[in-house]
Amino acid sequence: MNDNTYWGYDCPGNDLYQVHTINMYCSEQCAKTSGCTHVVWSKANNYTCSLKKGTFSKNNLIKTDDNHTACVQVFPSESRDIPPERFNISTSFQWTCQFPTCSRKANILRRVNPVNTCLEDGRTIAGIRQTFKIGNLEIPGYDPAYMCSDQQPWSVNDSLAYGFGSMYFESSTDIDFCCICYRLNFMDDLFKDKTMLVQMISHEPRTSKYHQYIELFVPGSEDRYEECGRQWMLVKRGYKFPSKTLTREQCFNLPEPIQNGCLFKFDWLKNVQKPNITYTKIQCPKELTDKSGCSQGTVN
Repeated sequence: MNDNTYWGYDCPGNDLYQVHTINMYCSEQCAKTSGCTHVVWSKANNYTCSLKKGTFSKNNLIKTDDNHTACVQVFPSESRDIPPERFNISTSFQWTCQFPTCSRKANILRRVNPVNTCLEDGRTIAGIRQTFKIGNLEIPGYDPAYMCSDQQPWSVNDSLAYGFGSMYFESSTDIDFCCICYRLNFMDDLFKDKTMLVQMISHEPRTSKYHQYIELFVPGSEDRYEECGRQWMLVKRGYKFPSKTLTREQCFNLPEPIQNGCLFKFDWLKNVQKPNITYTKIQCPKELTDKSGCSQGTVN
């Protein structure tokens, strides 16, 4: 952002539209938009960039209590090419069985409940123990926890599906994205008219400013940390968890509770790798929050 950036101030009214992006690209999007003269960017509202029209005046600035909100006057000279992936991004798939990062209270907002985690059977909700033993020591801690099996994707019909995922975004934290929901519209011809409603229950920051994507949690995808093998070996001694399923038939080699999610990859997602999407923030549907146990509440 430029020298005409006023941190801790809002400039309400005269809205054109909103996008979600980091602050350095907010004013650039305005400069490329006809009639846009200023913007309001807010980190607290999930990196919301509100493009504004009309005459900008310092006299119209309103002081806020949020130092991560800024009103910015924008000039056309600030425009430069913005990589298309800033607004249209790609997806990838994984299923590591690890507990989601949004399941830990340290990673979420106080008003948000942690995401549910499960014991090794994938069904029993993991509780918090007051202490656990390491040798003769007793220290505070959690039950061993994994991703719950019901956090796999499912389809309503050929056009609509639900699921969970992780957002990879530059310089962001779990607090920014935990339990936010998005509507994903697939851009590839094979996915024409397909929509997926997804809740973000995990997050990992990226350092490259052009590297952002949404990762969908789909059984049968890469188990990059081999956590699934450790989980399901506790359920069935000697069981070897496949690192990745390459065909639909191999889904039936997975534990029964997550086979449907693997079939989803082949039947609904057509086993296409890294499909391109557009994403829009939405109110989290009950179908997702009932399974995750987590919601950020009403979306403004």
